[in-house]
Amino acid sequence: MISSFFSKTKPVNYLTALGFVGVVYIVLVLLNTTDLWSLEVFIPKLIVFLLLLLTVFSVIPILKTNKLAEVSSLPMLFFALLTMAFLVSLNNNAAIVSNFLIVLGMDKSLSLKEEKRTKYKIFEAALLVFAASVFNEWALLFLIPIYIAIYVYCGTQLRNWLMPLAAAVVIVLLSLVYSVLSGHTNFFQDHYQFQLNTDFSINRYMGVGLYIIFTLVLTIIAQVKLANRAMGRILSLRILGAFYTIGIALVFLSSEMGMDAIIYTFFPAAIFFSNYFETVKRKRFKEVFLVVLILGALVLGLSYLIQ
Repeated sequence: MISSFFSKTKPVNYLTALGFVGVVYIVLVLLNTTDLWSLEVFIPKLIVFLLLLLTVFSVIPILKTNKLAEVSSLPMLFFALLTMAFLVSLNNNAAIVSNFLIVLGMDKSLSLKEEKRTKYKIFEAALLVFAASVFNEWALLFLIPIYIAIYVYCGTQLRNWLMPLAAAVVIVLLSLVYSVLSGHTNFFQDHYQFQLNTDFSINRYMGVGLYIIFTLVLTIIAQVKLANRAMGRILSLRILGAFYTIGIALVFLSSEMGMDAIIYTFFPAAIFFSNYFETVKRKRFKEVFLVVLILGALVLGLSYLIQ
């Protein structure tokens, strides 16, 4: 029943997934925000909320454009469930904004396989990553998957390798203008400090460990089953795997972002889950899988609230 409903991409499917994320954010973030109705608090929260919804909404268009899985609203459901599983990430405005930019950067990177407007796509992808780094300096590591995509799809031309540097120049110039106008002349020194995390307690990362194992197992199964009939998609999934790996690395590396960085993995994981779901043929098992996923997300989310 659940799988049949989300196998379509009708407006009601979009509204269900977006409504789910919206309710979770409103109840757990907005209603617990002090002085919410003051303009200096409400407007930033509203912008972040809309960007979160826009990120969820963009999952299906990106999936369709890059042919990452069979078209359905299941990836949106999986993304929504991940937001429930890791509720802690919703409290971090910078994480939500930077993730929105990184997801757009993923789209640009994956679209390099079309070999059209290649240098512009690389520039735009890198520019989005640099923009994301303004909100979280560790986001610069997402340049690595972009270079992997360049190597895989268009590494023969030297100018393609240099386009991220052109994007860096643009961001530096814009940042300098901002520094001069705002009087914050030490922006780069103050922001790009890359403080390392030193808290590696088992209880804190137990849920992340289970999530990594679960995602890894499903991804391996999906890639093995799809290897003979979706080779082009496999390359895209491996690039997404690089984005996912960087996201997981940031959870352990970043002192400031910490667990909130898990939000960077939601889009790749949602696509991986969808590819696995595509390989399952028995309807009853599909229903069981979705029920287990929903219950698991609920339990994991409640465990973080209790801590």
